[in-house]
Amino acid sequence: MSKMASSYRDIQKANGDLLNKGYPVNGLTSLTTEAKSGDITLKTGVSGDNAKPLVASIEPKLEIKDKNVVVEGKLITSNNFNVKLTGKDVVDGLNVYVSGDRTEKKGDVDFVVTPGLQYNNEMVHFTFDGKVALSDYAKPSVSTAAHVQPVDNVSVGVKVDYKLGGSPEVEGVLAGRNDDFQAGLSGAYPASMVGFNFWHN
Repeated sequence: MSKMASSYRDIQKANGDLLNKGYPVNGLTSLTTEAKSGDITLKTGVSGDNAKPLVASIEPKLEIKDKNVVVEGKLITSNNFNVKLTGKDVVDGLNVYVSGDRTEKKGDVDFVVTPGLQYNNEMVHFTFDGKVALSDYAKPSVSTAAHVQPVDNVSVGVKVDYKLGGSPEVEGVLAGRNDDFQAGLSGAYPASMVGFNFWHN
């Protein structure tokens, strides 16, 4: 049997993408490759356009599956790099990681170390990380977020960001739904913003 024709909706979507979706301009050049052998994955990329020189990147990744450990990194020709070590399922549902980043912008070089964790089960998704900059001009910061689903169709979320010497920035959301309606209440501090959404499915 020959392949079925796409639906009218699919045709409309394809035409919409063609007419409305942004496409590369200004002589953009981009090439990516990916190779995998066993536990090792290697990605490479080259990109650039008329306004900036070509930039090359290489991203190695090693998964030691029997130890639940992942080591990955990214090196860019602009001398920026990232290295990350992740331990998966240290206890059931808990991943821990530490990453290091080097960035250079307008002659300023910054090194940032970020330890963190992520915990996930059927009712809770929780993340926490702290950034420690090894430069003089960047202050340590922490960020944490939690999403709790105490009962079916009800979600409670909280996000807190804090930078040393500043004030905590807090966001929260309470959302619920049934077969016919959805509603959400959100707020932020110290931005003093409150929002309410209600819609019919």
